[in-house]
Amino acid sequence: MAEFNHKTFGRLVIKDLTQRDMENYIAAMKDKSELTMAEYEGQAVRASAKLGLIAEPKLTDDTVDALPRKKVKWIADKLANVIAEANRLDPE
Repeated sequence: MAEFNHKTFGRLVIKDLTQRDMENYIAAMKDKSELTMAEYEGQAVRASAKLGLIAEPKLTDDTVDALPRKKVKWIADKLANVIAEANRLDPE
């Protein structure tokens, strides 16, 4: 699990991603390249919440809609970091 803490936004826990998690996330985000950055990040946070990738806080579409924009950006950035790390090979 990846845990993050922010003095304003609180705690964020993203689970360790499995192959199935990655495939499901990629499928959920397919064909979203035409969205604005704010729309894309909102969709990424909603998709990851629906797929159970975000362990804490518990999020729904409605709670994401009501979050401050900066918090959605923070969650999306941390999610992108976790995804990048899941795709990085450790040196041999």
